[in-house]
Amino acid sequence: MESSDHGKKRGELGIKNLKNQIKALKLKWLWRYAHEPYSLWSKVIKLKYGEMDSWVTKEATNSYGVTVWRSIRNWWPFLRNHTTIIHNGIRTRF
Repeated sequence: MESSDHGKKRGELGIKNLKNQIKALKLKWLWRYAHEPYSLWSKVIKLKYGEMDSWVTKEATNSYGVTVWRSIRNWWPFLRNHTTIIHNGIRTRF
């Protein structure tokens, strides 16, 4: 039984927390930016904003047409602080 089904039985509407969904989607786009460097959308973002490093673009400072990427890019510090690069993973244990 899914948690939304369980919540419906308790009288809840089964609506997901939209703030968490939006945050997860923005973090997913940052992750994809770093892992899909040859995709068309990633190349367009790089050309428009420039790269700080291979994981993230420079901050979007223009006032026109950058609202979406700026809101995604603002989550970069959170992603950086909650991930670790493990290189090739050969010596990584969980």
